[in-house]
Amino acid sequence: MPKLGTAWQGERVQLFTDLYRMVQFPLMDDLYWQGVGYQGNSDLIPESGWGADLGINLGPFDVKSGKLHGGLTLFSDYYKDKIKWGSGTTE
Repeated sequence: MPKLGTAWQGERVQLFTDLYRMVQFPLMDDLYWQGVGYQGNSDLIPESGWGADLGINLGPFDVKSGKLHGGLTLFSDYYKDKIKWGSGTTE
């Protein structure tokens, strides 16, 4: 999964963003599973997508100081041809 990102860090604030590409190929179970009321789907094609995240961390970033710090990350993913199990098969 290729990923491109950038970050900026000040004394007590860190901002970062990433953009990445996702690809997943069907597993053998996704394609050929037989049993327990479910069966695979040999017609599946690889799923693909894009994702991005944006975040902020609040310091101090020196762990030895013993002070608390926190952060928040927002992310979004877009999939095309998502592979999922449903209705007794993969779709």
